[in-house]
Amino acid sequence: MAKNTQARNRKDHFLPQGYLSGFEHPAPSDPTKPLWVLDMRTMKWKRKSTAQIGHLRGFYDYPPDSKPDATADEAFQRLENDFPKARNAIRRDGYTSWAQHRDVLVSFAAMLTARSPLFRGQSSAEILPALTAHPKGAVLAKNYAITNMRTEIQRRGSEWRSYHWALNYTSTPDEPVITCDHPVSMTSNYADQREAYERKDFWLLFPVAWDMCLIGSTVPVDGEQTRQFEPEHRRELVAYIRKQASLFIVSPVQLTLPLH
Repeated sequence: MAKNTQARNRKDHFLPQGYLSGFEHPAPSDPTKPLWVLDMRTMKWKRKSTAQIGHLRGFYDYPPDSKPDATADEAFQRLENDFPKARNAIRRDGYTSWAQHRDVLVSFAAMLTARSPLFRGQSSAEILPALTAHPKGAVLAKNYAITNMRTEIQRRGSEWRSYHWALNYTSTPDEPVITCDHPVSMTSNYADQREAYERKDFWLLFPVAWDMCLIGSTVPVDGEQTRQFEPEHRRELVAYIRKQASLFIVSPVQLTLPLH
């Protein structure tokens, strides 16, 4: 049994700083705050550092008397270490080299969805009705949600690695890929996304960094696996990510975005 020695009540990042750093401007005017962040409540842009966004205090804490077989940190560590290295290698070696790092990118994307507040809420809601009469129902639901998250990281990563993937890239931070508090999104030709999932007929969009986006499909797709964004396709992606955002948008530059 692993000891639960993880520091408690920290600012736990549901978006790792190593991920957010990929959206920093390569030559920022303020190196201490190299990100531009749009607050969705005020619709105002502010300069931020990676430490200032994408976190909730104590989000991955098991209760003090719990004895989990592993901590959340241990579930995240390998991918959090490998992902920035893979991203840097893709930039250094040319975007076509992304295929060498495909499994790391895909597994990291799957991890982001499983460690998110959305997944946590869904997991808690799944078990809470059975715990309504229990005096420690909320604690048990949180334990379940964190453990379920760790299990789902493995399951979802394995499933997603079986999909078909391509990488689109852009060459200038003035025309960037952006990300948000829901960085991985699903889209399809169906009005009901549940039907798309059941039929295994959908796409996944994962902004890897300001200069690249990973696109996954459950069915084989035609065309090159690596391509530069057509301007209209990048704009469509930015508009779609804008719609997914609930709390904030992250970009290397300020952008004029649609309000809805």
